[in-house]
Amino acid sequence: MTTQPIVTENYDFKDIFPTCVNDFHTHTTNSTTNVESKIGNTCSVNVKSLNFDEYYRYFFVSNCKQLLLYLNYIKNKNSTTEISRGCKYFNYRLKYLLNIYNCPEKSTVKAYNKMIIKENENIYYNISNICELYIKDISDDIFQNFEKLNDLYNAFILQSEKCPKNSTCFTKYTNYSKNCENLNNNSYCQVLNSFKLLYIQDTVNEHIHKEASEFTESSSLIHIRAAFLTITFTIFALSLIIFIFHKNTSYRSYLQKLLVKIRRFINKKDEEYLIFLDSLESPYKPSIDKDYTIEYSSVHYS
Repeated sequence: MTTQPIVTENYDFKDIFPTCVNDFHTHTTNSTTNVESKIGNTCSVNVKSLNFDEYYRYFFVSNCKQLLLYLNYIKNKNSTTEISRGCKYFNYRLKYLLNIYNCPEKSTVKAYNKMIIKENENIYYNISNICELYIKDISDDIFQNFEKLNDLYNAFILQSEKCPKNSTCFTKYTNYSKNCENLNNNSYCQVLNSFKLLYIQDTVNEHIHKEASEFTESSSLIHIRAAFLTITFTIFALSLIIFIFHKNTSYRSYLQKLLVKIRRFINKKDEEYLIFLDSLESPYKPSIDKDYTIEYSSVHYS
């Protein structure tokens, strides 16, 4: 296999995230004891052919098993698109292992070529060359972008596939997208933007709508109470004036009837106000009762 130039720009991350992250988690945990044994034997050969230091060999073998299970999953794919994106993610995972376990061989192209062995299939798990056309040495910048996207989606999975504000997932997204303001056409930034639209935008909007709704309802109550107090004070003042005239004029019978009408009007407004307040508060009563029940239960069982 000839040495290929390092890919430094215009790397296409499209469809790798989150598809390949999910596939890796799903298909690296499903294997039989017989397959695991063969993979272990193959990884033991690989760790020697790649000249790992003795201290790191055990750690590499453990992670090498996952890598080969994922490669086997890619091998069974028929679509060129699926194979291409799967091999790109495999390439990243291989470079990650070479880096963290201080492998003397830094090229994923050369490392993959050394790992492909054809031995006794009863003893070894023969590594497929399915990714031979897609494995490329990538620059440190592209590798760092892989790291960030992988870290973000792993946090998203650990967060039960949610990314609310003030969560670890949201913090990672904010940090990793800082450099994307002037790189809208960059594939890395496009993946982050898709993540935002799919998993963050609705959460933020929901929070904003909730705050706006609560503010509107609170403002309505304040305005209604102010209006009610104004009307009550005005009617009281009128009643007082009428009472004074009642004591000092000859129109007592007429004023008595007018005073009765005003009192009825006040009573009617009191009833309407109480009914309106009750209609505003009633949607919150079940929620309050539920919160009280949860709090009481938690105290009771603590």
